[in-house]
Amino acid sequence: MQKIGLACTKGGVGKTSIAINLAAGLAAKGKKCLIIDCDAQGNVQNCFNVSSEKTLADLLKPDGTCDIVSVRTGIDIINSGKKRLQRVEISISGERFREKLLSKRLQDVNSYDYVFCDLSPTITEINTMALYYVDKIIIPVSMSFYAVSGAVQILDEVEEIGSESPVELMGIVCNMFDQRTVMSKMIVDAVREQWKDKVFKTVIRKNVAIEESPSQHKTIFEHDPGSHGAEDFLNLTNEVLSYG
Repeated sequence: MQKIGLACTKGGVGKTSIAINLAAGLAAKGKKCLIIDCDAQGNVQNCFNVSSEKTLADLLKPDGTCDIVSVRTGIDIINSGKKRLQRVEISISGERFREKLLSKRLQDVNSYDYVFCDLSPTITEINTMALYYVDKIIIPVSMSFYAVSGAVQILDEVEEIGSESPVELMGIVCNMFDQRTVMSKMIVDAVREQWKDKVFKTVIRKNVAIEESPSQHKTIFEHDPGSHGAEDFLNLTNEVLSYG
């Protein structure tokens, strides 16, 4: 079971979109995926338009449990709990060994090929727990200098965790690429220069179908399977499958 965090300290880089559409691509290949929404915004829940009584917020309470919701064949999710997650985070902020709490509560969840944790763009206790839980991270970088800075910051945080819970950089995804702009080309070149073979070959092009699909409560493959977005996510899926 591969446990992968989608992380960047810059918002709007496409973490949730990549988590959902990568899981959809893997599910289409026969893999079983779980997406854990670690962000109080609850965008995973919003995309699939499903709710649950017990969420990640409940899982982190003493003796907590949560509902694992099936949303598609091969895709299950754990909803964040939205504002409740923020309240729980405050309540556990003083507990000892809280960074291992998520790992402890999920220790019996082992029937998946891939578990994706969709992290918030801010440095939170929940994010730290998720980084202790996952084995690898994927960092989306949109076509802005601030997104590159966000990638550097999340890698610094991973380095701080260090030997306590070693997390490997699986890869950096250049997202929302617009071939018409000089800035996009400059950002991709800079990312490849800095992180070299740790950058996925696949570049996710800016595509209106990707932007539309959450509002339709669909993955890119359901909303527009013939789009550039579906093509790019299929290529990214194949890269992830070939990893390790």
